[in-house]
Amino acid sequence: MLARVGGDCSDLTTATLVDVHAATCQTAEAVPQYRTAVLLYAVAAVIETWFEPVYVLTQHSFQMSVRVGVESAALVARCLVTFVLVVLYHQGVLAFGIAQVVNSLVLVAGYYVYVAYHLAQGRRALGVAKARELLPHPTVGAPSCGSRSEARGRRVRWLTHPARFLRL
Repeated sequence: MLARVGGDCSDLTTATLVDVHAATCQTAEAVPQYRTAVLLYAVAAVIETWFEPVYVLTQHSFQMSVRVGVESAALVARCLVTFVLVVLYHQGVLAFGIAQVVNSLVLVAGYYVYVAYHLAQGRRALGVAKARELLPHPTVGAPSCGSRSEARGRRVRWLTHPARFLRL
């Protein structure tokens, strides 16, 4: 790759990106259901944004036992699904995409079951008195109606609430 690239760093970056794109296109054609598996990984990333508020609160309140339990269950579920789909059903690369979605669903369910359990007993869970407080909402003391820029700011807070989208 370096032989065909001039001495410029921008050429190296461009050549690397072209090589990656070409390899991806060849992989998509050579591996059956590759595109579906990649789509499933994208769906799993969106699903994981649903538990982001609870994840952040558990990290902030040092509830490591919750994280260890939920992520262990998700890992076990992911491994079992991968094993079953690859060994018993011979699914290939699609098995990994399905397993990632299952991993994400177990994470979401685990974190929200923890919150629901504590709220059902009348205790505050992670500083939250109602599950509704985990949803995006205007900040306390913010005007209910205002200028267009304030409305736009509220809309942006709603759209960017899950921090996971910022990392994609």
